[in-house]
Amino acid sequence: MADDSGKENVATFGAGCFWGVEHIFNKYFPELKTTVGYSNGKEEINNPSYRQVCSGYGVCGAVRIEFDPAKVTYAQLVGE
Repeated sequence: MADDSGKENVATFGAGCFWGVEHIFNKYFPELKTTVGYSNGKEEINNPSYRQVCSGYGVCGAVRIEFDPAKVTYAQLVGE
């Protein structure tokens, strides 16, 4: 989503289980657009296994959130 300046308002949150984190964001802020995936990693990997994620491989589950600051602020997303 873009604000009046055309700038996207995007936040990415790393988590151990992105499905659970996505569920919580969508429960409290149903207007968000969320996308889940992986971030970081010691080498490029498109689809890491659960074992790789849990083994210290360096991959983190992540939730990318597009938001409209007129409806929800970044401060609200981080729980301030």
